[in-house]
Amino acid sequence: VFVGVNPYVVEQIKQLRAASPRNNLLIIADKESLQTAAGQDYPAVYEKCQCGLVTDAQLQLLHAQNKILMLNDERIITFDYLTIS
Repeated sequence: VFVGVNPYVVEQIKQLRAASPRNNLLIIADKESLQTAAGQDYPAVYEKCQCGLVTDAQLQLLHAQNKILMLNDERIITFDYLTIS
């Protein structure tokens, strides 16, 4: 799970997807940030990497020890790895 996005995160998702098609990738960021980070590859890079995109909510609560987060619309997300940028 990635909260926020920048060009470095875009490179990370490419590497994670190349490492295994079984990696589940989720990015929580607004559309403007997604466009800025991907540049001319927007939105193709996210489609190619099969990323789930959450653009309509923000991080509300985080419990790092239990690897769970809640968005401000009360969606609950569990994760193995979390990157906040």
